Amino acid sequence: MNNTNKIIQTITNKPGFKAKEIAKAIGLNRKQVNSALYGVLKDQVFMTDDYRWYPKKQSVSPSLEIIEENSANQIDGPTDSELETVCTDELRFQDPFKLENDKENTFLDSE
Repeated sequence: MNNTNKIIQTITNKPGFKAKEIAKAIGLNRKQVNSALYGVLKDQVFMTDDYRWYPKKQSVSPSLEIIEENSANQIDGPTDSELETVCTDELRFQDPFKLENDKENTFLDSE
């Protein structure tokens, strides 16, 4: 197995390692590991602000998993037809003279 494969395998098996920890785990120096991480592996891995490396396919933050889980369990809001009924009822109960005056004002405003 080549060094690049060792690095990606280490990050996949032990996500959150720093470059120094990856190097120690596979018997390389940190410079060799960083060279691969910032080079050939840059599209497969990412680094957090605290210099820990993760595979791109893995979620870093447990809070993101909670958000995804909560959104799946979220109660649906009203359907479009329910909203249409509410809006129609709202218009039906408005003062017809006020609606007529609003139309006239809109017409005058646009001239």
